This record gives sequence, C-alpha cells and structure tokens, in this order.
Amino acid sequence: MRKFSIPIKLLVLATGIALAPLKGLAGDTRILPNVHDAWELFKIEKKYMEARVHSRWDEIYSHQHPDLKKRVTRELFINRDGLAGFDTVDLLKSRKAGGLAVLPPPRDVVATPRDPLGFPTSRKYRIIPNPWVKIDQHRYDRIWLSPDGRYARVDVKLDVQERLPPHLFRMDIVLPHTRDHFDYWEKVDGKWVVALMVHRISFSGSVIPVLFSPKKMDELDKIEWIGFDPAKLETIEDENE
Repeated sequence: MRKFSIPIKLLVLATGIALAPLKGLAGDTRILPNVHDAWELFKIEKKYMEARVHSRWDEIYSHQHPDLKKRVTRELFINRDGLAGFDTVDLLKSRKAGGLAVLPPPRDVVATPRDPLGFPTSRKYRIIPNPWVKIDQHRYDRIWLSPDGRYARVDVKLDVQERLPPHLFRMDIVLPHTRDHFDYWEKVDGKWVVALMVHRISFSGSVIPVLFSPKKMDELDKIEWIGFDPAKLETIEDENE
C-alpha cells in the first residue's frame, strides 16, 4: 500500500474544509445566498415600500404574486386599498349568506372614495389595515433569505401614531408606538414577488385567512433563515452607485 506524506494529507484536509461551506442542506452543493443576493432583494423591497407609501397602484400590483393576480384584479385590489387578500371574489360568494358578508361586492372599475363630508378623495394603500393608525416613518431591521434562495423575509419597524376612535372614547387620544411589520417574498421564474398578504382581519375572534403562497404558513416557519444587516447592505448600494 502506498503511503502519503504528512504535507499531502494536510493539503487534502485543507481542500475539504475549503469546499465545505459551499454545501447546502442534505448534501446539496449549491452555493448559499450571499450578501449580494440580499442586496438585490433589499433594493426591490425599498422600491415596493416607497410605492406603497405613495400609493403608486400599478407598481404595487406588479409586485404581487401570480397566484393572487389570478384571483384578484387590479381594480379589486385598488378598491380594497390593497387589502384584497381576505375578500377575493370567491370568498365573498362563500360568505354571501353568512355573518361575514359585511363588505360590498367587488367592482370591475376603480370606485372613487369619499371623505366623511362626502367630497371625493383618492385611494391610499393601507400598509396597516387599521385606518386609525398613521405611519410616521419606517426602518429596516433585518433581511432574511432561505438557504435555497427561494424565499425572503424583511423585518420592518414602523413608528406609528394610533388614534383611538373618538366616537368610542369621546376624546382625542393618540398613542405613539412602534410596530413590527414583515414582508415575505418568493422568487417565481427568477423574479421576486410578494409571497404573503400579511393582513389578518378578525371578526368576533374568527380570523379570516389571507391569500398566501406557499399555502401553509408552517412552510415559512420551518425555514432556517440566513440573516443580513440592512446597514451593511446600504454600504454595498453606496459603493455601486
């Protein structure tokens, strides 16, 4: 039997260690998502957030998941202020005779909303379903990518002012606080699209499910996310400008 010298053994060992980080889960040899992958997603997230803040409807709708677009038209999406994940046409029909039939039927044209005095106004995208909550500013807390690069999650901090309904409390009460917000993304045909409508509406303790891909939230909960610091990603963006 041929014997190897110690230097050759060390070389083989070093080569194995160097190649180890390239392996993913269950022996997968694909390279894990890196900081540049996170940077690409972060750029899309910031544009999407800006579009929502300024209610640029065409841009907002273009980011939605193909599965949502099959069930929710652009007009319905706008008429629901972007909260179309829980009252799609088929869900409304199923609730027609039930206690949850509290929303008007969908329309195939964009309806003009009116303020409390009856004057026409413009539709605003609602990042937070509660109309009594005003968002002052937002900041990104963490960017997460799944090991296979298919899913992403962006943790956002929202500094808000919540006004308690005056018709209930008979006084003007505003509560400033910070809320956690999460944007989920899925890469479909090489393009990042919104994976989860995070709005959950509750009537009498019964939660109406959101339109969501993948179908079960458990699939995202089981992901061992790879995290990235938004501050460092901002540095990369500055270097590429």
